[in-house]
Amino acid sequence: NFRFDEVRSVCHVLSCGDRKSVPEKPLNVTLNFRSHSGVLDVAVAVLHLLYQAFPGAANKLPDDVGLFKGPRPSVLCRRDDKFLDDTTLREVLKKNPSLVVLTPDDHLDCLKENLSSVSETIILGACEAKGLDFDQVAIVNFFSSSTKQQERAWKELFKSASGKQSAWEMSRYPELEMRMKLLYTAITRCRHRLFFAETANSASGDAF
Repeated sequence: NFRFDEVRSVCHVLSCGDRKSVPEKPLNVTLNFRSHSGVLDVAVAVLHLLYQAFPGAANKLPDDVGLFKGPRPSVLCRRDDKFLDDTTLREVLKKNPSLVVLTPDDHLDCLKENLSSVSETIILGACEAKGLDFDQVAIVNFFSSSTKQQERAWKELFKSASGKQSAWEMSRYPELEMRMKLLYTAITRCRHRLFFAETANSASGDAF
C-alpha cells in the first residue's frame, strides 16, 4: 500500500534531514469529480468500517464528496428473494451490455465460466480493475464467494458495527482487512450506476 507520508519519511532519512529534499505535504482534495455522492457514500461507509475494525490500516482522511447526489446503489435480486440465480443474472447482463461486472479476483474464473454465454459483458477482478472506472458497475458474488472463515468474519464485523455483538477482535480475522480494501476498490470503480448482486445466499451478504 502506498502512503505519501512514508515517502516523505524516507526522503528525510536519506537526505540526513535536509528539508529541501523532502517533498511538501500533499494537498487533500475531497471533491470527487469522477463519482457522485450516491456511490461515494457507500465507499465512505466501507472506509469507516475499515477504520473501526483495523485501526491504522489506512490513513484517515476527510470523506470524499461528489459534485451531485446521483442515484443510490441498488441490489439486483428476484422478487421476494435476496439473490439472483445465474440464469437471471445472464438475462440482466444481456439486456444491459454496458454493465461491467466486478468480482473478487479469486472468484473471477468461476464467474467467467458461469457467464460465458454473455460474451459482450466485461468481467474483471476487483484488484485487476484498479485504476479503471466505468459508468455502470455490478459487484457480483463479493460475499457469497467468501470462504467459511471470511463469511464468519464479515458476519461478526457487521454485528459489531450495528451494536448487536461485543467489540470486534481484529486479531481473529486479519485476512478481512484486504477483503475490505478490495470491496472499497470495487465500489470506487463506478462513476454513475452501482449495483450489488449475489447468485447464492449468504449470511454476510444479507448482513451487508
